Amino acid sequence: MEVEAYTQCPSHKISFQWKLDGLIGLMEAASFDKCDEKLISPQFSTKSKLKDKWHLELRLQNQFLATNVGWAEIKLQLDDATARKVRAEATFFMLNSKKEKVFVVLKFCRNYELARSWFFVRFFEIKKLLENKDEYLSNNIVTIGVDLVVYDDDQVSSLIENKFKFSKHRIVDDLEELFASKLKSDVVLIVNDKRIKAHKSILIARSPVLAAMFMHNTVENKNSEINIVDLKAEIIEKMIKFIYTDKVENIDDDAEYLLEAADKYQVQMLKELCEKSLSKSVSPENAVRIMILAHRHNAEQLLEFVNDFIVANAKDVIEASDYKSLDKSNFLLLLTLFKKLVAMNHDSIKLFDIKS
Repeated sequence: MEVEAYTQCPSHKISFQWKLDGLIGLMEAASFDKCDEKLISPQFSTKSKLKDKWHLELRLQNQFLATNVGWAEIKLQLDDATARKVRAEATFFMLNSKKEKVFVVLKFCRNYELARSWFFVRFFEIKKLLENKDEYLSNNIVTIGVDLVVYDDDQVSSLIENKFKFSKHRIVDDLEELFASKLKSDVVLIVNDKRIKAHKSILIARSPVLAAMFMHNTVENKNSEINIVDLKAEIIEKMIKFIYTDKVENIDDDAEYLLEAADKYQVQMLKELCEKSLSKSVSPENAVRIMILAHRHNAEQLLEFVNDFIVANAKDVIEASDYKSLDKSNFLLLLTLFKKLVAMNHDSIKLFDIKS
């Protein structure tokens, strides 16, 4: 059983809009006379349990000695409430002629005390508003507002017992069923005499090589058939099933062949699983063969692992029959091993005494 605790701070919201008719004339006169003017809005409330009452105050600062001369100051004051302090969140704004919010003062949360106000001294520039009346006025009216949220001084907590049950059926289960049923399949992979049905969209999503075949004007795309002659049917079928399900059965039995298929069709996750599987089977007898295999199929992690193994077990590897398969054609592999030996100050220089 799962039990969750939930605590809520109840809140009450209001968007108060204060329409000022004649503000422009007042601003022009105050600017000309270099005097401050103050306007006070009617009271408003969010109707919270605290019985809060507020008002806005707009002050035009024009006196020469004022710190913010030429700017309008906006204030929010708590006039009344049943508590000494009220936690509230406010955002000041003005509406332009398109009813869009401008001069927005981003919301802030404060504990307001009775008869005290919070103000923003640079709400808007008076000169800018006077020079752009058409942009900020609607029917010669300036609209100033505040979005206010008041939080109650108590909290509501509850315990919720989680009785919901969810199906454990996953998308991979659906894809496995789709692979098994072959429902609406639209492409066939022909491997010797075996025909493996599949879905182009799944193959495109999982293999860049197969995606390239189906997204260009290729024979495979036209005929909706892919002929594969260099791999066994059971290996291709295992790879296709992995493409649908991210699962592969008995990977250790076919890791070498699956590595070749995964590399050819760039099924990266399958390739990495094959590398991991092969790394568990490395021994002095097969280390050279697996090194060559890893190099041939660009299995970088496996190649790094087997190189370290060979360097660490050089004497035993040299005595194994697979070691004789190294010749001049494997020069790059020999060079890599040589560098590792030098880096580890290894004494077994005989490792590179290969007959041409």
